[in-house]
Amino acid sequence: MKKLLLLVVVFLGLSAFAEETKYVICKLQGEARTLEIVPGGPDEGCQTMYSKYGRSERVGWGKNFSGCVLILGNVQKNLELKDWKCKDKTDLRVSAH
Repeated sequence: MKKLLLLVVVFLGLSAFAEETKYVICKLQGEARTLEIVPGGPDEGCQTMYSKYGRSERVGWGKNFSGCVLILGNVQKNLELKDWKCKDKTDLRVSAH
């Protein structure tokens, strides 16, 4: 019974991780920017990361996934206002996080 409970806990943990990630690629004239939500950071919530020229920096964090989604959405909107074309590629992202 304990083994079954452990498997359920591990499965639920992996499911929660899968639901709390997001990966967006934005492109303009041969350049690319990425936006990504990853678990962890302050308050063990999530972090919103922005990458350009191969360098990634945290642009915000939240206690819950919805807060990080808002941050990502604001950055994405700013890029799109400057003619960047963004696509959600979360389903295609393989992450080591």
